[in-house]
Amino acid sequence: PVPPPPTTRQKLAYYCRHPWNLLARCARSLKPERKAPRTAPSFESFIEQEIHSLSPIFLPGELNAQELDFDAYLAGSDQIWTSCEPEKLLDFAPAGKRMAYAASAAWGQQSPEWQALAQREFPKFSAISVREKHGVEICRKAGAEKVEVVLDPTLLLDRREYCRLTEGRPPYFSGPCVLGYFLNIDQLSRLPWKQVKEVGKKMRATLRVIPLQGAECCIPEKYSISPDPYEFLQAF
Repeated sequence: PVPPPPTTRQKLAYYCRHPWNLLARCARSLKPERKAPRTAPSFESFIEQEIHSLSPIFLPGELNAQELDFDAYLAGSDQIWTSCEPEKLLDFAPAGKRMAYAASAAWGQQSPEWQALAQREFPKFSAISVREKHGVEICRKAGAEKVEVVLDPTLLLDRREYCRLTEGRPPYFSGPCVLGYFLNIDQLSRLPWKQVKEVGKKMRATLRVIPLQGAECCIPEKYSISPDPYEFLQAF
């Protein structure tokens, strides 16, 4: 998984060490840019049709394990332990009923507050697994006795199972395409954009890009697409 953007604290520390980079960034900010991301794809209908959840769905601060009375409480997975949020360590759930599956984080970049919270909550988990090997030692230092490394959940299905999800649907692309998938990019200069476009020309295929998490602000609109989850699979 791709690490999340740096926190405000990390940015301040970086620019204190590299003041010239701060001046350069300020200069770039004076250039006219797209002010806000374009509208992200709407998943409401997909969630309504495909995601079957219990009612009600609780927000942080509303969780009460005594009222829920479940047999187990599962936490996972993408970037769940990067930020310090007690509910992501299942602080509301009884000890022994907590499990984490394929948890990931920007390991080693967590705040001291996260470390203290993890040391308090990890001993109450009955099972913990992470995606990255680097996370094993960090979790153990925070009090987790046994930590397993497992696959990213998206890799648990093989190609046939994913293809089955799009059977009977019309093709998403009408012809050959070169597909780009970029995220956490705030400037086109951070990409080999010229070479990306040249690939499409050499292959005589249309270039289409799925931009996320800031990349939608800098990828030219003529190349940008916003597929729904089914179209996303078809695109790849």
